[in-house]
Amino acid sequence: MRESGNKILQYATPVVLAGGGDIQIDVVLRLCKAGWPVIAADGGADLLSGAGVVPDAVVGDLDSITDVKRYQSTTQLIEVSEQDTTDFEKCLYTVAAPLYVATGFTGSRLDHTLASMHVLHRYVDSHRVLLAAGDDVCFAHRGDLSIAASEGTRFSVFPLTASEFSESEGLLYPLDGLQLASGGLIGTSNSVVAECVSLRSKRGVYCVIMPVQQLDALVDEFL
Repeated sequence: MRESGNKILQYATPVVLAGGGDIQIDVVLRLCKAGWPVIAADGGADLLSGAGVVPDAVVGDLDSITDVKRYQSTTQLIEVSEQDTTDFEKCLYTVAAPLYVATGFTGSRLDHTLASMHVLHRYVDSHRVLLAAGDDVCFAHRGDLSIAASEGTRFSVFPLTASEFSESEGLLYPLDGLQLASGGLIGTSNSVVAECVSLRSKRGVYCVIMPVQQLDALVDEFL
């Protein structure tokens, strides 16, 4: 077992982060089969084990794992004892990779879901993270955005900070000239009407939410 200190796991490939919440095990199995390393956030290791997946590493304070010893011969155990951040965030500052697909960081507890959205916002400028949660996949973004999407795909924009858009293309309900803010106007339940969605952002950090079936396309987009 190692204390993390300033030691960071370095990967040239994208990685899967698996938490202890409502994990999308089908997503994990598919990406694991494609050769992606799988990093468990503390108790997420037990959920992976139940599906026959041995994580490459476990990161966290290791207080939610049923039996730590079972992983010592197969898995790197990165103990991070500080209690100021969630296990999701611990994974992000401990693991360096070009892209992260995270699952198991939302669920029945709303505070866990909100904490995960906070982490997406906090790391928007340094980490590209796709969060798979239930029927959805989402990511935080700052600035202009252009991504391919199929016509009819649900495309929601939720402002994590006050956000302003000068123009948009490919949406049923354009965001041209709109200012979005929590407690004010938001952009959920929009729909794609072209082969590409483009947003021109003047300011702000926002979250894009799409159906989880778009995960592979988003992975291709961001790699």
